[in-house]
Amino acid sequence: MKTFYKIILGISLMTCGQAWAWVNPSELLITVYQVAVSTSTDCSNPQVIFTSSGGTEVNFLANPMLGGGNIPDGTYHCVMINMSDVIKYRPTANDGTLCIAGTQYSSDVCRAESAESTDRLSGTTATNVACTGTTAAPSADHVTLYLHTASPNTGASFRSGVANGILLANPFVVSGSASGTFVVDATNKVRDNLTYCEMDAPGFSFR
Repeated sequence: MKTFYKIILGISLMTCGQAWAWVNPSELLITVYQVAVSTSTDCSNPQVIFTSSGGTEVNFLANPMLGGGNIPDGTYHCVMINMSDVIKYRPTANDGTLCIAGTQYSSDVCRAESAESTDRLSGTTATNVACTGTTAAPSADHVTLYLHTASPNTGASFRSGVANGILLANPFVVSGSASGTFVVDATNKVRDNLTYCEMDAPGFSFR
């Protein structure tokens, strides 16, 4: 059995080809309601490992613990995070005129203006729900972020299925009593996109 779940910021560097710069965030605040895992890349048969009925605001870059518990031995290819779709972040340096170091920004990452929806997980049951809010007028929705090892990174981040989700670089392997660490790499993920101070999706992996 293995105890789950710790999230830390990775330290790998990235090279960007865009004309604008990218900077690091000093914090990434997400309100989390539930975390579940699955041995399947389609995220079926989820096993819930953390719940917070009122939501727990977590800084994903500050070594938080999202609960813990014993998980049966196996290889888990999918992690599902039930969360608020309004995230908060602070750039560590200025980028353009819209990203100012130390200033907290927020973004609605599942929006009605893009006709986005989420397969929202409640316990072990997912229901498709349309997202609300816009870039200019954020509105907090409960969404489920799907991370799995087969994602092509081209589908919807908050929809289930192998063609959707965000890539999980490697699975969570449970064997014995050692604890696993979930790594969130937000290196060079914040930029002035000429409309607002944007944060791109981090990279996710286990170690």
